[in-house]
Amino acid sequence: MAMSVVTALDALIVRLEYREPVRVGQDRPMARDALIVRMADEDGRIGLGEATDLPHPDAVATAMSWAVGRSPVDLHASGGPWALGLLPQRFCGALESAIADLAARQVGEPVARLLAGTDARVDVRVNALLEVMGPGDAAAATARDLIADGFDTLKVKLDGGVNGGPQAWWRDALVVIRDAVGVGTALRLDLNGMLTPDAAAEWLPTLVDLGLEYVEQPIAPSHGPDALAALRDTGVPLAADESVTDLGAALDLLEAGCDALVIKPGRVGGPLRAHAIVEAAAEAGVPVTISTLHETGVGLAAALHVAAAVPGDRAHGLATGRLLANDPVEGFPGVDRGRLAVRGPGLGVTLA
Repeated sequence: MAMSVVTALDALIVRLEYREPVRVGQDRPMARDALIVRMADEDGRIGLGEATDLPHPDAVATAMSWAVGRSPVDLHASGGPWALGLLPQRFCGALESAIADLAARQVGEPVARLLAGTDARVDVRVNALLEVMGPGDAAAATARDLIADGFDTLKVKLDGGVNGGPQAWWRDALVVIRDAVGVGTALRLDLNGMLTPDAAAEWLPTLVDLGLEYVEQPIAPSHGPDALAALRDTGVPLAADESVTDLGAALDLLEAGCDALVIKPGRVGGPLRAHAIVEAAAEAGVPVTISTLHETGVGLAAALHVAAAVPGDRAHGLATGRLLANDPVEGFPGVDRGRLAVRGPGLGVTLA
């Protein structure tokens, strides 16, 4: 069957407002701009992608002249947007998402099925996010509420460290949370690279008794994969997040040694490139968590479909839609007892 060709491609900038400050590295913005790519075929279907960086207008014009008149299958076979040369990685990822969305819609399948075939999951377990801003017992009550809502995995973020070292109250806060949820709840700690290697080597062993699933990015990516691998001697499992910028970086981390990878499709260049990292990690026997850059429902849907193609029933970091006050996207599922349903065809979402 001949595939319908692309007839139009455009991009719109959407101003996103958050309900509360959102932790992005060491920043806490209340709003940001997102770029939504729309790719249409001759039968009226629309494929969507999202980028968290805004490319130069010339990049959109270049992508338009490249895509129009060709089928999604042909676009992938020709090397995808990467074949164009110097387009920004996150914009290429948005184009890759739009192509995959359109291709899957043309055959009436979810994107997850294009990635993993019949092994793709129909729903995905997700973790809840728990931000702790200071000492006290409020986090315990919030943690218990999240467990009551059906989550069995909590990702904890702590307020910023001091001069590259931990805050004095950090461990006590984690103890309170662990006591509140019990040993049956998986706890992940995300440090966003706040510690120096020396401070991490000293502090991480104090967490061994808490039974954390992993500590995510305790040191900045600039220290390199070997420095992160060396911290595994502390006895605490470690995951790389900000260090996972593309397939090459992921392979370096796998070679050096790590306990888990956190993969953000919006960072590494789209759903297909993210899935390539998933496959490399699976071959190395290293589990992965799919996460987001606090995107709209378009970026969240792309990450959800990648997560549905990950082997096993892991909890992924996809329950961030509630942070947006003005998501312009319809069709992204709500969290139901700690799970997200995988919808199609394509990414299963549309612009409102």
